[in-house]
Amino acid sequence: MSSACICHRVSSRLTKYSITAFNNLVNLEAKYGAFSKRRIAALTQARNANMQGLASLRAHIQAHDRTTQVHLQHALTVDPLPGAVRRWL
Repeated sequence: MSSACICHRVSSRLTKYSITAFNNLVNLEAKYGAFSKRRIAALTQARNANMQGLASLRAHIQAHDRTTQVHLQHALTVDPLPGAVRRWL
């Protein structure tokens, strides 16, 4: 077998290997791109849910503060305890 024939066989095998490796890398890049898009969509959805929850929590706290202030206006005032009672506390 001549060296030219061996070189051609080696070159042919390397070419097939290179083509396969290149195609695998292209497929991997496509899968990574799809994964990245899904990840970004999931993080965006989580952020939106977080923002909605935060807005709802703020609204509940404001409503609670308003009702608390109204109730405090009508609350009975308590005089300080007499000295005879305070000495035991």
